[in-house]
Amino acid sequence: MGHTGILVIVILYLLFLLVVGFWYSKASSAGSSEYFLGGRKMGPWVLSMSEKASESSGFMTVGLPGEGYSTGMSSVWNAVSSVFSIFNWFFFAKRIRRLSEILKSITIPDLLSARFQDHSHVMRMVSIVVMTIFQTVYVCAQFVAFGVLFEVVLGVSFSVGVIVGGIITIIYTMLGGFFAVALTDFIQGLLMAFALFILPILAIIEIGGFNRMGTLLDQSMGTEFLQPFFGESVLTLAGLIGIISYLFIGFGFNGSPHILVRYMALRNTRDVKRIALIGIIWMMIAYYGASFIGMSGAVLFPDLGNPEHIFPTMTVELLPWWIAGIVLAGALSAMMSSIDSMLLIASSTIAEDLWNKVLHKGELDEGKTILVSRIATAVIGGFGIIIALNPLDSVFWLAVFAWA
Repeated sequence: MGHTGILVIVILYLLFLLVVGFWYSKASSAGSSEYFLGGRKMGPWVLSMSEKASESSGFMTVGLPGEGYSTGMSSVWNAVSSVFSIFNWFFFAKRIRRLSEILKSITIPDLLSARFQDHSHVMRMVSIVVMTIFQTVYVCAQFVAFGVLFEVVLGVSFSVGVIVGGIITIIYTMLGGFFAVALTDFIQGLLMAFALFILPILAIIEIGGFNRMGTLLDQSMGTEFLQPFFGESVLTLAGLIGIISYLFIGFGFNGSPHILVRYMALRNTRDVKRIALIGIIWMMIAYYGASFIGMSGAVLFPDLGNPEHIFPTMTVELLPWWIAGIVLAGALSAMMSSIDSMLLIASSTIAEDLWNKVLHKGELDEGKTILVSRIATAVIGGFGIIIALNPLDSVFWLAVFAWA
């Protein structure tokens, strides 16, 4: 079976996502709150996994394993950035949920504008411009990761991977709105956790154990590769700056609209502690798993041309084809879960904030607002595909730039 079997599993998974989009298209069309926030009915498991999946993206299956392959133990410091994700749930989630319902806001710019009585729409317009530009760049980074995965694993050209993956994500997001995005992200979060948990364990077993991996890395990559403080065994000023830099990446959690909007979709605020606990467990698996995939990959595949190919390469080489297909569906999930969320956020901002609130003074019919959002999703997604076909940088740095 080999590559053919893997390809069949991936195709079936993509078709499943389309079915979800069609299934929820009617429910999402009931009104703006349903399309943009799932009617504020999201439970703790769906919302937590949806949030983690959407904030992680191809960074977790392409970018971070590649960094682990290149820099070693220092890549684990990426995990400190996740502190701010938990901080959000305890300090922002309840307040955003309550305010958004009181003010009848369904987008982040709408919430800010209503909260600070921005009748001139200056705050709303700035939010629209910033969110649309940087969400599009981040979407582009995920499309690039699509292309890499299809090219390395399935032998399909980079451009075909970008176009096929992009079009399918755009379609199910357009049709199903937040209902489809949340459900698919929940499934994708589970697949990502499975992939990032099982693959490093199997790789380390293949090497001969954790100690054996350390010995081989010390011989091939040098002692500094295994040092925890960026090549040093003790914390230096340079190491401290590096840790602080990773920590500052976490500030993106506090201002990312595709994350903040999930607080608005909460079923009730009593779920916050449970959601945070689920998130902590997921992040421990994901961050450490991704880093150790890269480090173990440096032992098993020392001559890999592109470090960001380590996840798909290891998957195909170490796993039976049917498990590899599931794991690669998890890798696809990492990208799609961010793309769908960011497409929905950017398009909802254009439809609700620009088209409805600014141009039509808030009097536009909800059905027309949803239609404008669906059109905007197609346009933004198409633009992201075009940019991704001529990428200027790696997935890691595209994602970090847009995240910042």
